[in-house]
Amino acid sequence: MSDTVPTCDHASQSALSKGIWRRIALSAVLAAFATTMAVGYFVPVYTDEVTWKLLQSRYLIDGLVNITLLPQCGGSFLTDVPYFMIPDRLLDAALFQDLSAPMKLRIFGTGSFLAWCAVMLAVLPRCMALHMPRLLLAALVFGYLGLGVLPYIVSLSRPEMTLLWCFSLLILIPLCVGRQQSLLRQGALTAGLVVIAAVAITQHPKSFLFFPLIVTSLFLTIRSSALRLVGGSALLYFVTSGYSYWMARNTCPSDAAFEQASRLQLVPLSDLFTNPLHTLAVYAHNAIKTSAYFWNIRHQNIYGGERWLPANDVPGGVLLAVNIAIFVILAMLLIFLLVTVVVACVTLMRGMQGQRGDLRRPLITMACLLSIAALGTVQGFKHFYESGMIIPLIGLIMIVNVDKAGPVSPRSWRFFAVSLLTVSFVSQCVLWWSLAPTAAKAASPGYLAAQEKSVSFLGYDTVRPDIVTAASACGIRPETPTKHLVIDDFTYPVFQNSVQPFHIFFISQVGGASIWKSQSADKVIRLLKDYQSDGVIAGCHTLPAAMRHRAVQTGPFCCMSAFR
Repeated sequence: MSDTVPTCDHASQSALSKGIWRRIALSAVLAAFATTMAVGYFVPVYTDEVTWKLLQSRYLIDGLVNITLLPQCGGSFLTDVPYFMIPDRLLDAALFQDLSAPMKLRIFGTGSFLAWCAVMLAVLPRCMALHMPRLLLAALVFGYLGLGVLPYIVSLSRPEMTLLWCFSLLILIPLCVGRQQSLLRQGALTAGLVVIAAVAITQHPKSFLFFPLIVTSLFLTIRSSALRLVGGSALLYFVTSGYSYWMARNTCPSDAAFEQASRLQLVPLSDLFTNPLHTLAVYAHNAIKTSAYFWNIRHQNIYGGERWLPANDVPGGVLLAVNIAIFVILAMLLIFLLVTVVVACVTLMRGMQGQRGDLRRPLITMACLLSIAALGTVQGFKHFYESGMIIPLIGLIMIVNVDKAGPVSPRSWRFFAVSLLTVSFVSQCVLWWSLAPTAAKAASPGYLAAQEKSVSFLGYDTVRPDIVTAASACGIRPETPTKHLVIDDFTYPVFQNSVQPFHIFFISQVGGASIWKSQSADKVIRLLKDYQSDGVIAGCHTLPAAMRHRAVQTGPFCCMSAFR
């Protein structure tokens, strides 16, 4: 009796080998993304991450009102908070009123982003039209989010991160839960959707342009006419009350340049009635510039006027090649998106003609894209940080529409997936290359000469005594109550308990968006005297030259005594 040796055919071995290599490749993409996020911890904190906390997390300290960054605008400096916004402002206060450990901004931003990724990966399999292995799904999600500098844009502690959470939930809830039969469940869902809408409106005025998505999500999820009426009434109150609140905070009749900049941010629909032809031309120009949302995620040696990322010396040819590859991927995505829109329109037309079919997916797709188009049309100046909301939302819409039976062939999807993962891996390698030399420098706390709108908070406790010493030269102490103290991003955590503080950049500049111009020192001093400011403690380089000569300097910090 001879020994029998088990064998397997060549095809089985080949399939097994391909499966192993596929898992290794997918795991490599996940490892690359984890490395990218780890390196991101050393990215300096951008000024907006600090200033938005001045705007929204000081409700309790500042006397149950919200302040703006522009005391020179007079009455709009202090704004009463609508009732529906108060819970969110209290939550903001609980999270960020205490910024004595300012690195929490980076930790919270990165943590919120990774938590969003985790929730999307957990919920997406229930919402997708196509079954996909979880490892592949995770690699595609992280590969897409790893394109260019997108992972660091999404990690900023700005309102866009919260808006991304809100709008993503509004997309997924109707697709995952469908229309619930139980009135109790419908009531719970109505309450949940209303809360999501309230949070979005509380965070930023651009949320108004996503009203098509908010309303569509509510009506697709809720069957009860009574609950729809209740939910719709709540939304109407949020919109009217929220609009009044945000407009009150963004008016500045005493600063024509700022008024002009505000209209660059969001050109109001009311302009259609006062100057329709000009407004339509502006909207058309804005719509064409919507491509900036994609353009802003490219690799650069110097990141524009904002310089929110450190400059680097990666060869220009390398950056060009990688950027071309990224934009080819995005072009493929937009082609697939166009096909998706056409299919959604056809499906909706068939539904109107009485043909059966699930209209939730095309309706939510069209509502989301309509909202994004509205933002791109109304918004004049496209900031880089808005890409951190728009690009993930477009990716989310695409992935819930992937379908084997769809108009895009499985082979095309496979080619796109392989190309995406390959380009993303290379792109992240370039990102490490560009940031690694600056990581060591960022480990020292302080101002950054090459990044005027960013600071490094790593090791902040080591410089806190220096800030206290510099301020004490002008009689300013953290334990002494102060009002309207002038601070900057770096000194704010030490003097965060000052009531209604002023930020040096915004009182020494005039304008907004991309047209900031220096304000004269005499006007700044006159403003501080009008408000009886308790003094200045900021980086010397942030002060107008005439003020700097009158200030007391201690190291990099300058102080000025109370203005009476």
